[in-house]
Amino acid sequence: MGIAFFDMDGTLVDGDTNDISLHFYVQKGLIEESYLEPLEEMGRQFFLGKVDINAVAEFACKPLVGMPKETREKLLEECVREHIAPRFKSGALKTVKWHNDHNNACVIVTSTNDYLVRHVADALGIKYIIASPMEQDKNGILTGERNGVIPYQQYKVTRIKEFMREHKFSTDDSWAYGDSVNDVPMLLIAKHGVAVDPNPSMREHPCFNRLSEEHWI
Repeated sequence: MGIAFFDMDGTLVDGDTNDISLHFYVQKGLIEESYLEPLEEMGRQFFLGKVDINAVAEFACKPLVGMPKETREKLLEECVREHIAPRFKSGALKTVKWHNDHNNACVIVTSTNDYLVRHVADALGIKYIIASPMEQDKNGILTGERNGVIPYQQYKVTRIKEFMREHKFSTDDSWAYGDSVNDVPMLLIAKHGVAVDPNPSMREHPCFNRLSEEHWI
């Protein structure tokens, strides 16, 4: 059995799931429109590989802190079904299906918070996730605190290696797909590293010529 690692935002999804979900929370009256003002700069810094990823995780989580788990799960299921799933890239759907049909383990590796990523993975038919671990209390309520290492840039590799040891997988027959400079460390450890719809900063990366390229939009 092989294994395929997928970045999420910009790779599997045409857009940023934090942005999509936060706009959804505005529609639901959970936050004011003004809460979204930092998003544009966060996005710009992210694609340059310079964002404070811990601050992003906390910012995305804050509107859900203290919400009962059942309420949160219903909210996120609706968000993914109505607003994120329609933005799955056609190439992503085909590639995930190909790997599932060939009995390869599929894993989403993303700095997006785990409680949202689980719903995205379920909608895509992906079993495993490696995501920002956000703390929940004994009742499953988010506290707003992190509970481990965020898989961002080189830390994607750190978390992948932990995952591989835990599940006894090997990179001998492996693929990795990503769209930004933040994904390059992950792409380089796989046997087949694929730049998916790469953004300009990724194309300028000195290791870009070591990757293959695909277009999924």
